[in-house]
Amino acid sequence: MNRTAPDWPSLDASLDALVASLAESDAIADEAGSWPGRLWSILVDHGATRWALPEALGGPSADRASLVIRYAKVAEGSLVAAFILTQHDAAIRRLVAARGEGKASADAWLARIAKGKIFPTVGISQLTTSRRHGPRAMVAREAASGFVLDGAMPWVTAAERADLFVTGGVLDDGRQLLAAVPRDRRGLSVRPAFELAALGASRTSEIVCEGVSLDREDVLVGPSMDVMSTPGLAGTGGLETSALAMGQARAALVSLVDESTRRDDLIEPATALSDAWRDAASGLLWPPRVVLTPRPRRRFAGWRTTWR
Repeated sequence: MNRTAPDWPSLDASLDALVASLAESDAIADEAGSWPGRLWSILVDHGATRWALPEALGGPSADRASLVIRYAKVAEGSLVAAFILTQHDAAIRRLVAARGEGKASADAWLARIAKGKIFPTVGISQLTTSRRHGPRAMVAREAASGFVLDGAMPWVTAAERADLFVTGGVLDDGRQLLAAVPRDRRGLSVRPAFELAALGASRTSEIVCEGVSLDREDVLVGPSMDVMSTPGLAGTGGLETSALAMGQARAALVSLVDESTRRDDLIEPATALSDAWRDAASGLLWPPRVVLTPRPRRRFAGWRTTWR
């Protein structure tokens, strides 16, 4: 077998330096369980916190495949750092989408983020999975000046560090909205970070909103039905999430392949796992395209799926 673990297509050598720096500090950060300042500084120093920004604000103008590789490389070095960065960038992507729709408030927030003055994160699991229909789901109601939020963001990464939360609520009629809510807004409180079995340094916690007022300019999208289906606002579980798993898998493969140079009994499983990793990585970067075409000569016979 090739005694080198499979890798992503090369982007630039600085990514390897980023992985090495993150890996060196990862264990210390996770054991401490407090905010991983060193990991975040490494991301800042390598320009990773600018990856999701538009080119006009200093972003790299990277395509989706390049971003997937970048996130995977971060996860290879530190899963904690990857969780924090992807949630940070998820907030930025939603602000960028709103900026594209002419939202002046989103443009103002992005300018401050680009200057390193604001740390954003997302609190949207109440619209997707966690407690979506439960008693603590985030409720939005219309008010004279805009809207009022009551409820909770049940799962927010880096909550204690963030200055801005991109979150969502549901109105009585089922419509939803996404809004940018600053940390100092009256009625918003950040609960202590969860005591997790692992990844405690991600400082994930619940945020409670009690009568939090939103002005019209705070709203990024909506109110409308299912705002998470709006183009540019893909929900959780996207390619970035898969990239984190692939990054961690490659980190394990690097160790396994290295150990196989000293143990012949590991050669076969290392080879098989390396082949599986290559297949998964290829599918993640260049997934087959599904094209639906009518079946010929049969009325109401359904559709044929063609992989290209």
